[in-house]
Amino acid sequence: MTPEQKDLAKYRMQRAIETEEDARFLLEKKRFNSATNRFYYAIFYAIRALLATMGLDSSKHSGVLSLFHKEFVKPGMFSKELSKIPNVSFEKRTDGDYEDYHQFSMEEVEKLARDCHEFLMEAQNVLNELIAKKNY
Repeated sequence: MTPEQKDLAKYRMQRAIETEEDARFLLEKKRFNSATNRFYYAIFYAIRALLATMGLDSSKHSGVLSLFHKEFVKPGMFSKELSKIPNVSFEKRTDGDYEDYHQFSMEEVEKLARDCHEFLMEAQNVLNELIAKKNY
């Protein structure tokens, strides 16, 4: 990992954390579709933070998710159980953004909030380990 990759990874993780905070604000305001969108993007930014440590990225969401599974889940660097969260949140975000009249319940979005937080905690731990290994 180069110093530039480390800086980009840290920036993206900070963006993930801020986006999760935005999502929680939207959840409090009962803006469930918008909160769902922001929870997904928090997860997406965290994945891109991890990928930055390897100099990887993709212009498509499906590509980012695929790289994440290939580089972090399959080798055992990231929890297999938690690795399901990005795909589920992507589907929910797509439903909320593109389906007319789609409305999430508070319970659905509260579960997504818990899942998102757990995913971000794991991603932050993995990122910290990768940075520590490089001794920057």
